[in-house]
Amino acid sequence: PRTLHNGESWLYFAIEVTFCVLYLFFRVILGPIGMLYITFDLVFTKKGRQNIPVALKVLWLLMIWGVVLGSIPWIQDCITTLQQHLHSTKNDTEL
Repeated sequence: PRTLHNGESWLYFAIEVTFCVLYLFFRVILGPIGMLYITFDLVFTKKGRQNIPVALKVLWLLMIWGVVLGSIPWIQDCITTLQQHLHSTKNDTEL
């Protein structure tokens, strides 16, 4: 199998980069938008206030925002990984 200069296989490189790009897209862009929509719907709309008990709303919102905020370290890790791969790929083209 083909390898990069640091001994990493191209397949592993492609999988890792794809994961990071998709993870960042879903956690940084779609995640907060969806969570804001759900929060607005549960807290500020008439149906959300009437159909769902307050205790359940609070529990759901804590869990939803816990997932979003809990993914911050993973987001930072993906950004670092992409930066390292971008730097290593740039070095590969210079060799």
